[in-house]
Amino acid sequence: MPEKIIQEDKLSIATKMQEEMIVYSNLGLEVIQVTTDKLELCLKNNLDKQELKGNWLAYFGTFMTVTLTLLTASFKDAFGLSQHVWFAIFIIMDVILFGVCLLLIKDIFYKIDIKKIIKTLKKEEKC
Repeated sequence: MPEKIIQEDKLSIATKMQEEMIVYSNLGLEVIQVTTDKLELCLKNNLDKQELKGNWLAYFGTFMTVTLTLLTASFKDAFGLSQHVWFAIFIIMDVILFGVCLLLIKDIFYKIDIKKIIKTLKKEEKC
């Protein structure tokens, strides 16, 4: 007799749970078939861009050094070059380093975008 009461209680609890239960299902499935070569290429391109993030610092440090040299040094004739030629060499180096810094500074803001990689693997975008 007690077993029957326990079974009835279990059934009534299960029934109440079913009545009050809300089930959300998210069972959609997407499969991407891709070759190893394409996956390696996409990941390598994104990781290479990520590694470039800090490259601008070396060029910026060199730019600052050359700029400070221009501001503080008095150039003299040496190694067969006149003081004006030395000054011109440092000006040209400074301009080139400044340009390189400007080109590389855009890499600071690069973040690996997983959604973009997935779109690339789905052939919606190029690597």
